[in-house]
Amino acid sequence: HSRNTEQAAFVVLKSPSIPSVLVETSFITNPNEEKLLGTTAFRHKIATAIANGIMSYFHWFDNQKAPFEETLMKPRRPSGQSLPASVAGRHLPEAKYDRRKQFC
Repeated sequence: HSRNTEQAAFVVLKSPSIPSVLVETSFITNPNEEKLLGTTAFRHKIATAIANGIMSYFHWFDNQKAPFEETLMKPRRPSGQSLPASVAGRHLPEAKYDRRKQFC
């Protein structure tokens, strides 16, 4: 087992379009951990722990959110005043602007 930190270009870490998590649960290079990974009970234990951790995070996050009224900001621009063309072009409705094109 190498003590050096290794890097790889995993899609799960590189794709900004989807929320993702990469979890390292064990090392297949460790004979004891490899043996554990071969058992259904250990894999179920790992999957349950990951799911519980994710649910716990979302429960915590939901309790951290400010009430909706506290998140509203006063408009910076008076109602009815138009945006400059250079700015307005970046804020087109979804049907007219495909965000996927910026990642191609």
